[in-house]
Amino acid sequence: MKDLLSNLVLGTALIKKGNFTMKFTKKHQIVKSWVALVVAGTYTVEQVPKLFNLRDVVIEVLSEQTTEPKGE
Repeated sequence: MKDLLSNLVLGTALIKKGNFTMKFTKKHQIVKSWVALVVAGTYTVEQVPKLFNLRDVVIEVLSEQTTEPKGE
């Protein structure tokens, strides 16, 4: 419990200082989920949250999917 509290305090301090940034990659489940939601037409790219670089990675994955040749 002490470690959890310590980590929360440290994380809060870093966020307040602006030293904390999250970098999503194509492998993150949240990126895969948003790509699937956009492809399915449930949401648009503009509706993907501007959370760190989430929207940018989703756009990158979607653009790669449209430029890849379709298998026959």
